[in-house]
Amino acid sequence: QCQYRLKDYSAAEENFSIAVNLEPGNADFLTNLGLCFLKTTKPYLAEMHLNNALRAGPQHAHALAHTSLAVLFIGQQRFLAAKNHLKYSINSTIDAFDDSEDCINMGAMLLNMKKYKESEYSLRKAIVVDEKNPVANNLLGLNLHAQRKYSEALLYLNRAVRLDPKNAYFWNDLGICQSGLQKHDEAEKSYGEAIKLGPDERGIENDRPEALRPRRPVLVGSLAPESWRAPTPAP
Repeated sequence: QCQYRLKDYSAAEENFSIAVNLEPGNADFLTNLGLCFLKTTKPYLAEMHLNNALRAGPQHAHALAHTSLAVLFIGQQRFLAAKNHLKYSINSTIDAFDDSEDCINMGAMLLNMKKYKESEYSLRKAIVVDEKNPVANNLLGLNLHAQRKYSEALLYLNRAVRLDPKNAYFWNDLGICQSGLQKHDEAEKSYGEAIKLGPDERGIENDRPEALRPRRPVLVGSLAPESWRAPTPAP
């Protein structure tokens, strides 16, 4: 554990492996080794040992293993698998993320699940890590709009289009929020930009007349525009 805290993951992996060989049914040892495999980018071994920890362990060992598996699956964009583990420890999983893209993926998934507070927590952390990430700002704006925090939503949606002015979806989302705030002249300009940038995108023209509810965002890495996609971890 000392080597792990010092970020000497290769040495920690070696010693945790010895511990697991001596006590193969020890959930704490299995979880620690799985965490090392996460850090040394060995996802298959990480998943195997963390699942073994869940099968072997007492209840106190489960939260960390569930959290670690959720982190692994979100990094791999295996969102359905991640959902099964998130119900145990959503905030712990978010706290475990170091990368803004993981926080964005988590926030987008939770937003689709209508877990607005947890999604907001994840997206705010993404912005703390990388305040100039346009996707994080856009999704946080959509989240706040869904919570009827319209003025704050407008702040983040405006920031998203400043950071990525070529993204038609961002302009469209901004127009929706502006319309909801009765800023119709500003909304018209935003819709015009969206249609000019993405005239062939389905949904943009349809949103224009109503503009009273936000477009439900798709998960990063699945049906989202190419610029939204998070990188896949190295095998």
